[in-house]
Amino acid sequence: MTDRNAQGQFVSGNAAAKNKRGFKDRGRQLARLFTDADVQQVYQALMAKVADGDTTALSLISRYIAPPPKSTLTPTPFKLDCTDPISSANAVIKAAAAGELPADVARILMDAISGSQRIREVVELEARIKEIETNLKDAL
Repeated sequence: MTDRNAQGQFVSGNAAAKNKRGFKDRGRQLARLFTDADVQQVYQALMAKVADGDTTALSLISRYIAPPPKSTLTPTPFKLDCTDPISSANAVIKAAAAGELPADVARILMDAISGSQRIREVVELEARIKEIETNLKDAL
């Protein structure tokens, strides 16, 4: 085969893919061919189909033209007491219930609080195990 050099090692590159390069850029090249007027015509045609009840056109619009906004994480507008996980969790729940904090941000904060609590528990367990091991060594 021609994909090895004189020492029998594979040569760099994929010879089979050399003719297929540039495939990813074809979509961008096609998009550059459309003018703003062309895009406006496509949009108006899709809107007309949506008005007629075409669910496929509605799906295209909702997926590509007007997708749902992605959540953005805003700074928390309240103070958390990180030393006490119960009061921290209660503060997050109250803020989310009052509408001061988006639900997805509240969930992320609750996950962080529970993760912090798990870390604290592991550290405490490690200290207890070391104390038990020390006491056993002293007793023997």
